[in-house]
Formats: sequence, structure tokens, C-alpha cells
Amino acid sequence: MEAAVFFIWLVTASGGVALLWTWWRGGGRQEDHPHGHPLGRRVGITSGLAAPHAVFVVTGMVLWGVAAVVDERYSDNMLRWLALAFLVVGVGVGLTMFTKWRGARRSGPDEAVPAAMVYGHGLLAAVTTIGAVVVALVA
Repeated sequence: MEAAVFFIWLVTASGGVALLWTWWRGGGRQEDHPHGHPLGRRVGITSGLAAPHAVFVVTGMVLWGVAAVVDERYSDNMLRWLALAFLVVGVGVGLTMFTKWRGARRSGPDEAVPAAMVYGHGLLAAVTTIGAVVVALVA
């Protein structure tokens, strides 16, 4: 099951790359220009959220892959739990991004991101997280 979680995690990350690319091409890199916020601040997704989200989940995915190889030789389950911690923090940042996207998806670069892609990415993230928790608890 550990390999299945890793595979779903990889598919989810691939979807995240597609989302990032779509957002970027829609003007996400031009976040210095406010999009209608009364105080002049950017209201949607920013690279200040996208970058940490990616760093946390990819770090967790790498640790999970290392745990799949190394932990079989040792009884220590620490790497799985560390990977899960990175995943949970990344999911938290992702939920923040989702909330900001929902509030701003009718303007700026956030409108370029298709809702189906966002919801699919979130569903796969939920499956990944639940699977990782189950594997960490059982192992």
C-alpha cells in the first residue's frame, strides 16, 4: 500500500504542476499588480503561497519514497511520520490557496484555472493524505 500512496502522491503532484502552469500562463507571475482589492492587495493565489505549498508536499513525497526503501531494513517508522507531517503542512497551505482561489476566481490569473482541475487536485490530495495516515498507522 505504501507504493500505491506514493503513486497517488506523484499523480497529485503532477496535477499540481499543471495547475501551477495554468495559473502562471494566466498571469500569476504578475502578482505585483493588484486585482481590484480596495486596499490594493492581491486577493487570489500568490507565489508566496504556491511555492511553500510545492516545497512542503514535494519534500514529503521524497521522504515517503526514501522511507519506502530504507524503512524496510529498519523497524523505525519515523520517516513516514516526518513525510506525513510535511504533507499535512502542505495540505494546510493548499487549503488556504483553495480558499483564496474561490474568492478570486472571477478575476485575474485565478480565473484561468479550471475548477475541475482544482477539485480533482484536492480530491487526490485527500486520498493521498488518508492513505499516508493509514500506512503510517499500520506500519
